[in-house]
Amino acid sequence: MYFTTADIKNFDESKLREFLNLAIREGHYIDYKVALSGDSDREQKIEFLKDITAFANAAGGDILIGVKEPSEGLSVNDQLVGIAGGEQVATDLERVAASSIDPRIPGLQLKPISISGLPPVIIAHAPPSLSRPHRVTYQKHIGFYIRHSESSLPMTTHEIRESVLASATSEGAAKAYLHEQELLLRRYQESHFPVIFMQAMPLIALEQRLDVLGEAIRRTILQGGERNQIPGSWGLMCHSEPTPTIDGVTWRSDRQRGNYIVEVHRNGYLSAVFFNDKDKIGRTEEHLLTPYHCNLFKAFCLLCRDILSATSSDLPYVLRCKYLKAKGTKFTPYTPGFNDFSDPFDIDEIVWPDEVRQVGEDFMRIADVWCEQMHHAFGIKMPKPARS
Repeated sequence: MYFTTADIKNFDESKLREFLNLAIREGHYIDYKVALSGDSDREQKIEFLKDITAFANAAGGDILIGVKEPSEGLSVNDQLVGIAGGEQVATDLERVAASSIDPRIPGLQLKPISISGLPPVIIAHAPPSLSRPHRVTYQKHIGFYIRHSESSLPMTTHEIRESVLASATSEGAAKAYLHEQELLLRRYQESHFPVIFMQAMPLIALEQRLDVLGEAIRRTILQGGERNQIPGSWGLMCHSEPTPTIDGVTWRSDRQRGNYIVEVHRNGYLSAVFFNDKDKIGRTEEHLLTPYHCNLFKAFCLLCRDILSATSSDLPYVLRCKYLKAKGTKFTPYTPGFNDFSDPFDIDEIVWPDEVRQVGEDFMRIADVWCEQMHHAFGIKMPKPARS
């Protein structure tokens, strides 16, 4: 694909002109339309629904409405035509897509782009979808479509079957990789401490493997963005150059307490292992979980978000969190030193339900869910944030 969901959010006339200067012809990922196809409003809506679902049922793609296809001798100014009432047209198309595509396309965007001296251009963006196949159901028109080269064609029975199987297989493969990495951790775990183990894996295979040694990811890892504002070990920061591995890169804390190991793999996989050392409480030492551990969830989700941003990618992800060797751990809603503790946890593991981050969704929702579920595991209701 040429654009990500994040790209579309920030798209404007200058970025559109930059893209058109590349003179990319219609193909598997891009379609140009001078105007909506069809003699009536119904026909125009149906043709649009066919085209956008065809992209979602293939590998994703974009429709530029109000733009001529590049050709020899055609300048960018000549390509730009615009659509009268473009903002209202985009709203109407978004509404009909929401009600006439089953299931809805995660991350679908329709954005009018203001053009100097012309009506707006509309970009319709369909990301790669794990929910395929998507069906059109509009005013008695029902059908499945898929993108082939420059055309949107009805899906064959075989293509529909393969689409369903591919989605299930992709999800199964992603979860199998998570399980494989967990087995490696259990086999080579270098401490008897309880550990918080967070993982993230794309549900759709990357078109290109991540350049984990490239400047974009290196800068993201070292600078940390918002992670850098999280104090101490909670931010999962990289304090020196990340170490290359067979699968990607890794780094660890150089601190004695709160030791952690973080990995980024070329296939888009991310993980963080946090070794939960004992805290001294009076004359005893205990393994504790506190609200401060929510910073770990936040840091991991920020890392996921920043890696996708650095690589200009936007795929659905499955995120998994477990607390291994949990038996005996206590929870306090306060800082260590207070005497308000839960009973010791009497099960070997705390397992959070898998969470799916859809295309265009913020990872930080999952951090909030994990934090709340950590409280609930110990029978403690998470306090509501104070109103500002």
